[in-house]
Amino acid sequence: MVKIAMEENKKPVIATKCPKCGRVVKFYSPGQGGLVKVKCPHLECGQTFGVKITEKQIRMGMDGNSEKSSHPATDPIIPTNGTPSGVVARLLQKKRHFYNKDKYYGLQLGSNTIGMYDSSSPSDIMIEGDRTISHRSVTILVEAVGHSYKYLLTVNRSKNPVYLSGKMIPVGTSVYIQLDQEFILGKTHFCLTNK
Repeated sequence: MVKIAMEENKKPVIATKCPKCGRVVKFYSPGQGGLVKVKCPHLECGQTFGVKITEKQIRMGMDGNSEKSSHPATDPIIPTNGTPSGVVARLLQKKRHFYNKDKYYGLQLGSNTIGMYDSSSPSDIMIEGDRTISHRSVTILVEAVGHSYKYLLTVNRSKNPVYLSGKMIPVGTSVYIQLDQEFILGKTHFCLTNK
């Protein structure tokens, strides 16, 4: 979502959300409409993405018609054409003790259900050795979007809490996850990796 506001020096300031980290990125208006290439200034992100600015948005900002809170205009452009390059990420089950080894599970395009090992209620990926994981705890939906893949984590009817980056995710919630972003099912730690 793009927002335009005026600063005291009368230069329009444009604010948009980074499609990768979701934080607000602000920059000065280029003065004319078109596609602007923006790099997220946050150290842990650094994503480069395009933002479409229209002449109408710039005029509204310069006329002083925009409020301090601004108005929604458009979203960052994520290319949706083309074939994804690279491979689908793998699910990494991190080792719990120094004598254990990391385990990797392949993900497929579409839905991948993850849960505790149970032959009567099977999941696509069944985790052994942790009875605190629910039978069909979460689903990771792998989508091909443009030249990359997106991963949507949905918490199913999990009896034990699911944590993503230290925050509990309520049952029924769906959230996009990034590579190397840690999530916890039961007592087991996971992340997505291309390694």
